[in-house]
Amino acid sequence: MPRHRGTFKPGRPEPYELSRGRVEDFIQCPACFWLDRVKGVKFPSIPGFNINSATDLLLKRDFNRYRESQSPHPFMVRNGLEELVPYAHEDLGRWENALHFGASANHFNTVHEETNILFGGGIDDVWQNVETGELHIVDYKSTAQGVMSPKKEPKEINLEGRWKQGYKRQIEMYQWILRRKGFPVNDIGYFVYVDGQHYGVDGMLDEEENQATMEFKATLLTYRGDDSWVDDALQNISTLLYQTHCPDHHAECEHARFVGGVIEAMAQAVDKPGGDQRMAQLISGDLETAADHVAEACQKLKQTLAERNYTESDSELIDFLRVQLQGGEDQLRSIAADTMNRAPNDE
Repeated sequence: MPRHRGTFKPGRPEPYELSRGRVEDFIQCPACFWLDRVKGVKFPSIPGFNINSATDLLLKRDFNRYRESQSPHPFMVRNGLEELVPYAHEDLGRWENALHFGASANHFNTVHEETNILFGGGIDDVWQNVETGELHIVDYKSTAQGVMSPKKEPKEINLEGRWKQGYKRQIEMYQWILRRKGFPVNDIGYFVYVDGQHYGVDGMLDEEENQATMEFKATLLTYRGDDSWVDDALQNISTLLYQTHCPDHHAECEHARFVGGVIEAMAQAVDKPGGDQRMAQLISGDLETAADHVAEACQKLKQTLAERNYTESDSELIDFLRVQLQGGEDQLRSIAADTMNRAPNDE
């Protein structure tokens, strides 16, 4: 079955794949979500956190050893959770695969029928209470506190702070998905937090070999989730996906501040006296030329639709692309006109 993912395409019958991270993007800023999912705008990427991925991998290996024996890990016992064991399930490997969450129903996903959204992600771990049979979502987190002020002893790990609100929502989204898959899920979720130690540590290079050792302090944090908001969020996302105009950016959106600063700086450059009218004319002319190319592409698509016998689904896709190109042409011409309006007359 074809998969509907990436840029949202209205009219496609397949469930639209939406990851946990994309839902978090919507919560952080609906405008950026709309630009990404509806208009296909690609935001600047950041490097992957390979050390975090390595700690996740090692923690999985820690708990997998006790998953086989269905006994609690000593870390769980030390934290008073001797009634819990790492959950064993035939699909657990698929549940952990965030990159392919939409590949099959055996992966960590669920279809939200009201919106036709296939919602999913990749979990770190699940623990089971052997007395009640209930499951607990578990997330691994890595940090290294106080590296900007290494002479101060780091504080105890907690779940306070703006970014950690997203960690809590992650637990709740995964609880919601697991419940929709028919499993008994406890409201309590756990964070296994490992904190790289540096305070009072002389170094990390081993003396006898070309090896380096870094110690981590492990902390278990308990969080009681409430997934009652997830359904409404998916409903609001579905409405936004069909919206033809960009919503307002969140007041604290970093992308909005960056773009606004660029626009303001460019406007100030155009407003400087001496030759700026000519510069504005050149920029506006280039934009108009680009719009002409887009208009030509729109016309070719229109001719293609008229000349070739495409299937109905192909025609819908090409027509969708034509509409998007038309919107791009209109936007380019609008920017060109705005550029000329901002430019001062040098008379």
